[in-house]
Amino acid sequence: VAAFTPVALEVDAPGDVPREAANDNRTVLLWFLHTSPEIAWEPVLAEHRRRLEGAGKGRIVAALPFIPTIVGTDTYTDKLWAN
Repeated sequence: VAAFTPVALEVDAPGDVPREAANDNRTVLLWFLHTSPEIAWEPVLAEHRRRLEGAGKGRIVAALPFIPTIVGTDTYTDKLWAN
């Protein structure tokens, strides 16, 4: 797991980037899995949510698995657009 604290947007940031009130309590976590997210994501997320919320330390706002592409191929590109 890698952890990051978000940085406030610059004044000249593009107008289509959503603005939110400053919140110093947010942390971004990147999880690196040893197996496919289709197999491991839900159990890992459920356990993290249980521990985080059970300890009263916070809540998960968004949790999104990422499946990398295979460079030089069109693998997975058919999954980028909804039908």
